Amino acid sequence: MTGADGLTAADGLDGLAGALQSLDTRLLLAGYLLVLDIWAIVLIARARPGWREGLLWSAIVLFVPIFGCLFWYALGPKALRRPPPPAAG
Repeated sequence: MTGADGLTAADGLDGLAGALQSLDTRLLLAGYLLVLDIWAIVLIARARPGWREGLLWSAIVLFVPIFGCLFWYALGPKALRRPPPPAAG
């Protein structure tokens, strides 16, 4: 049975399924971005920059998520690493 607009009930369900799939994809991408942002902010905290520099990097990562994380990875200070233990000899 078709409605006044010429659409059947199946057409409406197809449209709904497509919208839900699109929403699901956007939620998945938003989740990935959230995890990426949290990971980048943890790396910023581990690198122990000054509070202004850390705040600036965190703001860049939060407001420009993909490029902010890439900039941090390329340009940000690296985490301090412990020197290797002396060789026994």
